[in-house]
Amino acid sequence: MASFRQLRLLLLVAVLGCNEEALRPAPAGRASTTPTSPIATQEALPPRPMMIDFTRDFCLPCQVMAPWVAELRSAHAASLDVVEVNLDRQSSDKLALFFQVESVPTQVYLDASGRVLEIHAGTATREEMERSFRSWGWIR
Repeated sequence: MASFRQLRLLLLVAVLGCNEEALRPAPAGRASTTPTSPIATQEALPPRPMMIDFTRDFCLPCQVMAPWVAELRSAHAASLDVVEVNLDRQSSDKLALFFQVESVPTQVYLDASGRVLEIHAGTATREEMERSFRSWGWIR
């Protein structure tokens, strides 16, 4: 299984839309030319619980869930990461394969060490997602 560091790098590729070349460190003795390098960003992030919401543009249930996911991201930004990965718009093939995403919407819940706690395929309400967060002690 991939390490949490590798998983977070895959997420950066998917969410930021950069290619894997951009994730390779600069050769020894040379500084990165990218001021906000994905590697620097990734290494600055402390390990936190995470929910990844896999979506697609054409998916009506995904469109219904989008405001709920955005609300959760804002409401719980201090305690966990809520990430949306649109399989139509982002370089996310490896990430979808890694989690064996076969349909959308799919939510993947990871603890702070990157261990998969649950993969839920299908629509989930805001209340159901928050109930999952509470069951693992991520929120009160």
